Amino acid sequence: MGAGPVGKAIAMFIDSNKKHDFIVALDKAIDLFTDQLIKKDPKFFFYRNANLQFALEKYLYFTYSHNPILMQSFLGQTDLESDDKILVRLAKFMGGTIKYCPKRFAWLKRKIKDSRLIILDLFSKINVKRNEINKGKLLFFVEQEKFKNYFEPITSKISIFNWAYLIRDNLKLVKLLESQKFSYLQYAPFFRYRLLGKSSKGMTEFRFLLRDFDALYDLLLREKPIKIVLAEGNSTQHELINQVSKVLGIPVVCIQQGWSPIVHTGFRHMSYDKMLVWGQGFADLLQTHNPEQKFIVTGSHVISPRAGKSATSKVLTFFIPNNREYIKYDRIITSADLESFYELILWTAQEFPDFLINIREHPGAPLSKVEKLMLKGENIKFSPSTAVSLDSVLSQTTIGITFHSTTILECVACGIPTLIINPATSYKFEPDTTAYGLSKEVVNLEQAKEILLDIIHNNSISSLSKEIKRRFNETFFPYNKEKSIQNILRHIKIK
Repeated sequence: MGAGPVGKAIAMFIDSNKKHDFIVALDKAIDLFTDQLIKKDPKFFFYRNANLQFALEKYLYFTYSHNPILMQSFLGQTDLESDDKILVRLAKFMGGTIKYCPKRFAWLKRKIKDSRLIILDLFSKINVKRNEINKGKLLFFVEQEKFKNYFEPITSKISIFNWAYLIRDNLKLVKLLESQKFSYLQYAPFFRYRLLGKSSKGMTEFRFLLRDFDALYDLLLREKPIKIVLAEGNSTQHELINQVSKVLGIPVVCIQQGWSPIVHTGFRHMSYDKMLVWGQGFADLLQTHNPEQKFIVTGSHVISPRAGKSATSKVLTFFIPNNREYIKYDRIITSADLESFYELILWTAQEFPDFLINIREHPGAPLSKVEKLMLKGENIKFSPSTAVSLDSVLSQTTIGITFHSTTILECVACGIPTLIINPATSYKFEPDTTAYGLSKEVVNLEQAKEILLDIIHNNSISSLSKEIKRRFNETFFPYNKEKSIQNILRHIKIK
């Protein structure tokens, strides 16, 4: 007999818990990895008066958190091989075993690659592109279009002559900015071999980080921006910008962009001049992992929280998760969970024909043509982030349905009854909106159907008192978006 939806959900229920355990174990392994290097050489991570330890840690997390071999090792498989020394060491710290098997002539390939870079280095300078901007501007660092869109409510309030974008090599982003006539600075240090500073012998293994550091250092030293603003703060490039700016005396302001179900390596050891967060509750949850970070509450500039009842229209909004191409091995949710989620969308569209089923695409991962065809229906509508603002989506939503993601908090802040699908029971999303009584949580498809019927027919969440919702918003979303924009502009000191 084939496994039905419930069978699939239960089968992947174990995997989802293991995935959570894998992320926790990887965080600890990265700490052990860098601690071991520091014990051998206390100055291992120092380069040009900057400490690149946490830039490397973030790189390791995002490189190996979706590595299938590391996951298999963590789950107990022993017949694994790799030519990646770092992968082998991380596996050992995580209690697994991966045999190191270097590829034939790997050393020769490295020599040839290095020789090519050395030759290119003789004929080129650090790859920097200036797009008609003046020195001394405010810079907004963006890695993807979604971050540009996230900044727009702020940048639209600033004279175009006072700011520009800072981007790493990204042809798609360059074309977008040029088509919209935005000023930008671009660094692309891919063809450099020669380093501009001295590093520890071991750190040359991570030469790519040092090249990026050099490119940023030269660019920012020459352009002398008054301040750099970035969103989220969890990536390798964010920390490199932070460290270069510390050396050059340039203030860096980080603005909260979302919320992670797990405070992983990317959100630890932050030390920006200011970290602007939506509410004090977020600062409290992050402070333990970021003792050197100064947090300032400014509010969210993309939504307007409200403690009262949400939209009276009949709209059920499903929020699609990010990184679906990696979902089979690095997300807390699994491929089967995602299939069940899509099945729930189609079931809901048929079960409630008088409701509009609104599918909110993730800003970092729009739906593919195949996914859209699969989810097509008479009462199904798609709301891409490039065409419809989040605040507009929330203002029309009657009930929100999502996996563990930032949208839980944004729905609850707007007074929207929220159904959370959490296949992993080994952890709870923090802040726990279900404990507040503001959402309901399920682990599989059948439970989701039951709860949806209960919410719609019995109004089982939205009947809660406004006082509970008010207290939640005071802690996590104290300001509307207009006030938040004013607060942010004040802290980046734009007149």
